[in-house]
Amino acid sequence: MLPDCFVIKCNHGSGYNIIVKDKKNIDPSQIQSQIKTWMNTNFAFHAGCELHYRDIKPQIIIEQYLDKINNSIYDYRFLCMDGQVEQIWLDVNSGTPEHKRKIYDKNWNELNITVKWPRLETEIAKPDNLDTMIKYAEKLSQGFCFVRVDFYNINNRIYFGELTFTSMSGIGEFSPSSEDLRLGQKLRLPGLAWHIDRKEYFILPKNFHHNL
Repeated sequence: MLPDCFVIKCNHGSGYNIIVKDKKNIDPSQIQSQIKTWMNTNFAFHAGCELHYRDIKPQIIIEQYLDKINNSIYDYRFLCMDGQVEQIWLDVNSGTPEHKRKIYDKNWNELNITVKWPRLETEIAKPDNLDTMIKYAEKLSQGFCFVRVDFYNINNRIYFGELTFTSMSGIGEFSPSSEDLRLGQKLRLPGLAWHIDRKEYFILPKNFHHNL
């Protein structure tokens, strides 16, 4: 039995979610139709050619609905490279026309950078549990050359949001562009090789060496 409010998600794409604030006011057939469309879509080729979605088995997830605090939920997004936090994005009002973003370094110093969304002008205090969120983000990002780790922080309680391997499909514009270049120069992508028998590319281990 589902509660009165909840969230429906699919695990194999971005934006595949339906927020139900009162199940008495929903149209089940409409929701079923939407979910059927999502379940039959391979997101790897749907929007930004994000190929890591290709082989994910589609599943439906039901999550707890998180009430907004002060009419907003802060979304803490940690850009990590090889298990180290490089930037922290604080997003407010995500998914609405009022979406804004403030960018910090690991020590909560604000950076004069914008990425896609307008800069949030409101001053935001450093969270009491920032070090804990950083610890979790760096733990979850170990072994990946890049991943964005998202958390919600409500009443000093940390909720996991998602792992994003191609933030903004990899085409989000930084201002100034020099910051885009700086991060790109730090990125250490794994090598690729062609498997003759399977006829597909595979990722080489980081310690791979050849004698050619």
